[in-house]
Amino acid sequence: MMQFLVLFNSTIGYYRVNYDSSNWQKIANYLKSDNYTKIHVLNRAQIIDDAYHLMVANQLDILTFLDLISYLSQETDFIAWYPMFEILEITEDFYKFPGTEFFKTYILEILNGLVKNVGYEEDPAEDDLTKFKRSQALKWACSFGLSECKRMATVKLNEHFADPKTHKKYDMNDALGDIIDNVHSNEQLDKISKFVKNKFKEEVYKDVQGKVKERKSELSDIFAIFRLPIIEERK
Repeated sequence: MMQFLVLFNSTIGYYRVNYDSSNWQKIANYLKSDNYTKIHVLNRAQIIDDAYHLMVANQLDILTFLDLISYLSQETDFIAWYPMFEILEITEDFYKFPGTEFFKTYILEILNGLVKNVGYEEDPAEDDLTKFKRSQALKWACSFGLSECKRMATVKLNEHFADPKTHKKYDMNDALGDIIDNVHSNEQLDKISKFVKNKFKEEVYKDVQGKVKERKSELSDIFAIFRLPIIEERK
């Protein structure tokens, strides 16, 4: 029988809890089992939050952290997911740089389970927490390039074009923003901008222009990494 210790069961507070490597491994294995809900949801959230901050402080290795968060592929409780969403917000700029495909793919695999759980369509009867959980899951799934997420954004746009009255509730700005965030060339961004200018109202175009400008700035920062420094010759 697997035995391990989780401190401060069902409580949260202003402290971090670290364990020895053996206990971390046992916790990770248990979280990845079918019995993970036997650890209280507050503790599941605390474990992820503590592990991240301990990793940042060089008190926990990154492989242990990645192993721990892999359990989230079966997690559906928003409380347990909340620290991970916060971590993604904190580390958002990191994923814009080349060489981070492994991490994006890894997180996409974890997010996929939650996306399947919440789906893409809102149910009028569902609560606000479920709606927010969906918005966060789809936000990051689209940001990291989930193909189905992009496909659904395109479907929604086409539905709006075909029947604006029926599908007017869909937020076109969000869909266009998802597309822009996954473009990696200024030329393509200019094409999107031109398309929106010809097809959408002025306020939508202005909003998209802001997103395009922001994306171009991000791409400029990324491309700058590969530029050789200019060496001034002195005579």
